[in-house]
Amino acid sequence: MPTNPNLKKYIKLCHQQGFKDEEILNALVGAGWDKKMAESALMSGFIKKVILWCLLALAIAALIGGIVWGINKFTDFRNEATSPSLTPTPSFSHSPTSSPSQTASSTEELMLFGASPGASSTPATTTPSVSPTSTRATK
Repeated sequence: MPTNPNLKKYIKLCHQQGFKDEEILNALVGAGWDKKMAESALMSGFIKKVILWCLLALAIAALIGGIVWGINKFTDFRNEATSPSLTPTPSFSHSPTSSPSQTASSTEELMLFGASPGASSTPATTTPSVSPTSTRATK
């Protein structure tokens, strides 16, 4: 139902003066205005307010979301710039665990000095072992 522009102006003026919708409706109906037309005029103003408030809330949410996104992207960029690279760097320290490359060089070193790879690092003493049950040829 189309509303009268004068009716809208009157309702806006009453709102500015602090009257509530129910008081404005009663005054309009008391002055001879059709109740449905007065309610429609009041609702159109209310709907506009709701739409404006929703748009305002949406704009604020988008602004906050954009700020959070920007901060997140900025900190990710800073972390990437300051984080160490993932490319391995050579390590020259001896660790208790041996890698295949260390084992190979250790084996080469042992062979260079005349030891076999399975031999222990302590020198072996060669003493003849005599078993107590050795058999001698007796005639």
